[in-house]
Amino acid sequence: MVSICQRSPRTKSASASLRLPGGYIRLVSWRNSVRSLASASVEQRHVLIEQVRGQMPQVSVRTLCCWLGVNRRWYYQRRQRATREQREATLRQAMEQIILGFPGYGYRRVTHALLRAGWQVNHKRVLRIMRECS
Repeated sequence: MVSICQRSPRTKSASASLRLPGGYIRLVSWRNSVRSLASASVEQRHVLIEQVRGQMPQVSVRTLCCWLGVNRRWYYQRRQRATREQREATLRQAMEQIILGFPGYGYRRVTHALLRAGWQVNHKRVLRIMRECS
């Protein structure tokens, strides 16, 4: 639940109240730091940004990060990290399927099989993952 008041042309500030699973958070001004959100965990802040973006797509990430007192770089790095971990898990599953189908394959043959399957992967990465999994 997000409610945002209109920006005041004189003060150039906006007020909003945002609802977290633990309760409401009142944002007084997008220029001031948010006092009550500082106690929220990093996970809650990220979930909150995603919820507000889903409900209000017209509000930019810059404005949301300013309201919540977090850095935009942090938001995008965290978002990229999640997709990287997801790709890594998918790659591990693809490698596992190849290794189960051909138990005698080493990292070089697994790399070539992944390349034939359309993956862009380096032999060093395949070797690292195989060492971690074995």
